Amino acid sequence: MWNYVILDDKSDSQEDLELLIQVLDSTNEFKLIKRYKDVARLKKDITHLNLDIIFLKAFFSEKCGITIAKSLRKLSPTSQIVFISKKRDYAVEAYELGAIDYILLPLNKTRIYKTIERLRYFKHKYAIDTKKTCTVCCFKNLHFMSSDNEIIPVKWRTTKTKELFALLIHHRSETLVRKDVLIDLLWPEESVDRAYENLYSTIYQIRRTLKSINVNIEIISKQNGYAVHLNDIKCDVDEWLDGIQNIPIITDENLESALELTRQYRDDYLVDESYIWAENDQERLRILYQTFSNKILQYLYNKESYITGILLALKNQKMNPYLVDSYFYLMKTYDKLGDIYNVERQYLKLVNMYKSEFNTVPPRFVIDWYKNWIEKQVIF
Repeated sequence: MWNYVILDDKSDSQEDLELLIQVLDSTNEFKLIKRYKDVARLKKDITHLNLDIIFLKAFFSEKCGITIAKSLRKLSPTSQIVFISKKRDYAVEAYELGAIDYILLPLNKTRIYKTIERLRYFKHKYAIDTKKTCTVCCFKNLHFMSSDNEIIPVKWRTTKTKELFALLIHHRSETLVRKDVLIDLLWPEESVDRAYENLYSTIYQIRRTLKSINVNIEIISKQNGYAVHLNDIKCDVDEWLDGIQNIPIITDENLESALELTRQYRDDYLVDESYIWAENDQERLRILYQTFSNKILQYLYNKESYITGILLALKNQKMNPYLVDSYFYLMKTYDKLGDIYNVERQYLKLVNMYKSEFNTVPPRFVIDWYKNWIEKQVIF
């Protein structure tokens, strides 16, 4: 049973509201608690009413309806708000606030039933106790991973919807992401008014998408921007950073944990998405990964765990084929294993890469090592 109230500031449209009550009552799913005409009185009562829905028809001519809705949402954050208005003017702002519906007067049964279906869908799909504990992942690409380590399928309405969500996650540690910054990054070619319209509608689509997959991430509207509340949702980047900070030195005891952290780094940060704004963090995390994995590789080399080291170095080479580290490590390790073919193969790959990408030769220390190695082969 849904408990609901109606807030109505004017005496007009009473027939519409009576029709609304009649249709809601006919379903046996809704209980009218009270009809209010005084906002202050509703605010006083609201914390004791255990409301599911607020039907709000109030002061739209002065844009006060949005302000009232914000104040009611703070007092009763779990209540759903349905706007009722003669005008479309504030529909975007209403949906941005998180309203479940925005109904235009005059009302009719068909439109009211549509609202009822939305409320039913919400009740079925988005109840708080059914929210999934999962991880939002940014290594390689943007995706969600369930607690069972299965990728949660997501259907983003547009590429901009996905990018805006990624951008908000990118700024998850900040108290506010400014709206003007967001529109400059995502809609620089649009007029200011059009860019803000795009922003508001895209925020609404993000919220709908998160609800559709039962992921408990909140996008909070503030005066000049947005804040992201992850609640119980984890971020793979944060988990990974905490992990490498807890392993300053590689030992026998933490080696397996360290190797698991290299597996968690599936690829560079959002590399498949090609977001220009992500490139600085992409480079920062890439350097941290390379430094950390090099410590592991050196430890494995010293411990003569050559096969494990080769597998990790090959992964690094595939992710970042323009760094010399993996080539040189593989050359030395294959030498330890007596694998002449692969020593030469890695050196030739390095030479060809430097030639094609940089039009130069590999670093002097690699060339010198290879010459010394060739001489040893001739002697033997």
